[in-house]
Amino acid sequence: METANYEKLVEKSYRIFESGNMDELDKIYDQDAKEHTPDLNLPSDKKGVEYFKEQMRTYYKAFPTCTFDIKEIFVKGDKAISYVTVRGKNTGEFNGMPPTNKEVTMDMCEMFRFKDGKISEHWQIMDNLSFMLQLGLLTEQDLQKKMEHLQ
Repeated sequence: METANYEKLVEKSYRIFESGNMDELDKIYDQDAKEHTPDLNLPSDKKGVEYFKEQMRTYYKAFPTCTFDIKEIFVKGDKAISYVTVRGKNTGEFNGMPPTNKEVTMDMCEMFRFKDGKISEHWQIMDNLSFMLQLGLLTEQDLQKKMEHLQ
């Protein structure tokens, strides 16, 4: 598959999220796609397109107006790395927490591996600390107390 096609698959993944039509993921994710993003709240055997649909639905429910501003997509071999700025307003429940109605903006990097023309593996790095601060779920005072405890 050509490099440009991998770029289009990555871009399409963001546009699917923005649309809220997660069933479209079947077209771009391998049925056995694997998630490698570390998350202490989720099982380590995260795989399958249904897992990705579930996760994206959870975020979409919490941030239904979320947008992805794609800054760069780099492709080498069977992998692509994207750098995006994510913006959204938390108007729905998120992991059991009520909506904060606060806007968030953060940068995120993701890596995708492709197999047979579909996304087969995924990694994500985002600034969770900034995310929690912007939502008001963590304060700078909370951080200061944690830092004092470490000294």
